[in-house]
Amino acid sequence: LFNDKRGVKMDKFIRKLFVSLSPTMLISKHLNTKYDYAFAVGKAASLMMQTARELNPLKDYLVISPYTLSIDEKNLKSTHPIPDDLSLVAGERLADFVASLPRDAKCLALISGGASSSVVKLNSETNFKVYVKELSDLIYSNNSIETINKFRAAKSVIKNGGLNPESNLY
Repeated sequence: LFNDKRGVKMDKFIRKLFVSLSPTMLISKHLNTKYDYAFAVGKAASLMMQTARELNPLKDYLVISPYTLSIDEKNLKSTHPIPDDLSLVAGERLADFVASLPRDAKCLALISGGASSSVVKLNSETNFKVYVKELSDLIYSNNSIETINKFRAAKSVIKNGGLNPESNLY
């Protein structure tokens, strides 16, 4: 990266930083509890779940990502940054997954960037096509992520912890 001694130190620092921020390193560092179930949502969902499953055998899991490593009943493809029908299917599937958990189950929730577009379950007053148009306008008008997420939260039944407040999600 750099040619002088200071550059060598910077190169080592940058490499160490990237390793320390990898989903694999972060999950393995903080996964102290044993979980029976897990779901992962967002752009890094596949890698996060792969790590969680290597560290802890699971009874069941669900992965939802625009960048899924495989597509099957446990690995759903979704979209980002603008949700589409795949996002709606993913929202229903995630809500069903959480609702089906045994009452005493310990479920690990792995959520990365892009989750709000990857999984959409709207309140009954919100029309999906209108939602997508308004969200697109917000995103492409360079609004802050806080403004965009406030809009999403007002329309969503799962954003900001609304999946199942009585469940054992971690």
